[in-house]
Amino acid sequence: MELSSPDIRILIDELQYLVGGKIQKIYHERKDIHMNIYVSGMGTKTIVLGQGKFFVTSYSLKHRDSPTSFCMFLRKRLKSVRISSIEQVGFERIIILKTDIYNIIFELFSKGNVIVTDKDNKIISLIESRDWNYRVLKRNEIYVAPPEVIDVLNLDKGGLEALFKKTDKKLVPFIAREMGFGGKYAEELAFLSNIKKDELCKTLDKKQITSLYNSIESLLDTTKKTPFIVLEDKKKIDVSYVNIHKYADYDKINTKTFNDAVDDAFVSVMAIELASVDTKVIDKKISSLQKRLDIQEKSFQHLEELIIQNLKKGDMIYEYFQGIDRLINLVMAEVNISGWNDIEKRIKFEDKDIVLGSIDTKDKIAKIIIAKYKINILLEEAISKSAEAYYAKSKSQKSKLQGLRLAIANTMRLMQQKDDVVIVKKQIIKKKDTSSQKWFEKFRNFESSEGFLCVGGRDATSNEIVVKKHAEKDDMIFHADIAGSPFIVVKTEGKTVGDATIEEAAQFTAMYSKAWKANAGVIDVYWVKPEQVTKQAPSGEYISKGGFMIHGKKNNLTSELKVAVCMVDGEIISGPINAIKKKTNKYIVIIPGYTKSKDLSKIMKTKLFEKSNKGEQDLLRKIPIDKFQRCIPSDRGELELN
Repeated sequence: MELSSPDIRILIDELQYLVGGKIQKIYHERKDIHMNIYVSGMGTKTIVLGQGKFFVTSYSLKHRDSPTSFCMFLRKRLKSVRISSIEQVGFERIIILKTDIYNIIFELFSKGNVIVTDKDNKIISLIESRDWNYRVLKRNEIYVAPPEVIDVLNLDKGGLEALFKKTDKKLVPFIAREMGFGGKYAEELAFLSNIKKDELCKTLDKKQITSLYNSIESLLDTTKKTPFIVLEDKKKIDVSYVNIHKYADYDKINTKTFNDAVDDAFVSVMAIELASVDTKVIDKKISSLQKRLDIQEKSFQHLEELIIQNLKKGDMIYEYFQGIDRLINLVMAEVNISGWNDIEKRIKFEDKDIVLGSIDTKDKIAKIIIAKYKINILLEEAISKSAEAYYAKSKSQKSKLQGLRLAIANTMRLMQQKDDVVIVKKQIIKKKDTSSQKWFEKFRNFESSEGFLCVGGRDATSNEIVVKKHAEKDDMIFHADIAGSPFIVVKTEGKTVGDATIEEAAQFTAMYSKAWKANAGVIDVYWVKPEQVTKQAPSGEYISKGGFMIHGKKNNLTSELKVAVCMVDGEIISGPINAIKKKTNKYIVIIPGYTKSKDLSKIMKTKLFEKSNKGEQDLLRKIPIDKFQRCIPSDRGELELN
């Protein structure tokens, strides 16, 4: 798998955001260079260049322990140097990264090479010296590019016709080699022009040449990108930035950008190349992970039981309030008479439901038993304090449960990587690129079917931030008519918002309100303008964190509580039904219900799997259950039956 000249042209266009970036660490792996570049506002990006490769990767690449002498040279000369331009040499498979001091030239063809020159093109260093009749690549020599392929980008119809008249070659080989398109795109151009692949160039008539010329212009149109990865027997075998007939019947993975496709496919190949590890090593790692998973799952189950027990204990304190109150009064009356010494022996407490076990005189706690539950009662505090202590303990355990759930998902992910030969001594592990996270990704968000960004708080703190920091004059703010609702801001950017976006924003507000936990089918929602929202409370009143006072007229509407869930670009996303429909017709819908999120997530994954093609199913298999759980409001729900 190698990149052709059109591929490089597309990638050069997509990666222009690197211009102005500052070079940080550099690594040299065989004939590839991995270069960390810090881009203001986007964080550190890693660009991979070498033999047939050129892309920015979202993977963490493991590097050799000892840098090569060439790598040390690059680090010494280029650290903290800014990139002034990234260019393709004509229509060649040559890329030049220019700085104010040096030019770094990457020749991607043949065995590949990396050459560093000064501003006058004198070679200062390079990976491999070479000597041909037509050019010399050595230190202190002037860099000369290889004989240029035909400059397709500046070729008119007359020039194309003249080229064909001069050659005795067949169409596809000529386009592939002499014009630099590579085999698959050369075949596609022949197909689009309705010309036989092996037809001689000099025999083409004007009509055929016109058709071919138009096909070339269409293929090179960067606005018509539909990038994807090609799969064969689940293996990633190729990439393309446009649909081509050669791969019409193959499974594909569509990607957002062509760089994403190249990154995923090439790193997959690199992982296989590096995975020369004995199977026993992998199996030993899996065995270790399995033991870890067993311990984590047992801990998870135990923690779930403790959460239920502590909630039950808190509830029972209120249920048996009168009996507990009698016990406390009896104990404290005896303490007032004779003190705490031997208090247990002096207490004669009889109750059919409550058994007094013991009294801790140091911490002033009565240890009682109700229906086999051992409950501690604070003797010198209000009874509600004892109940709240159990509720607080349950809440703290829930927080730990979430962390444990993520740990389990991570262990399962590592175990699944066995089939991808990723758990090896030289690891290539997919990582989330949080450095380029956009501001709204910290909050609940979705894009409406009309293209408007809708952002909402996840809790009281983020509610405050969304409204105070991100709501602007022309925006719209939504809130459900119930205590315990997020504030949702529709970012209008001065444009008119249609009914579709209003309905979707209302549904988004409703689904994450407490109405979901109450199993409501519908809820009233309203929207207002930012100037109607304030933290200033009337005299004598207080507005809690995350809350606001609304002034003036509210625009009311009613919304159903439903959430659509789908997979887009290998990620699980959720949102209002019509907004998700805009992205895909392969989605499921959940509604309020009583099924726990863990169990419901498994059902959701299965249903999405049934709706997906082979390539999508391969992606779904690798997505952990917790990604689905995050889409379920209040940790419970049901699948809507069609």
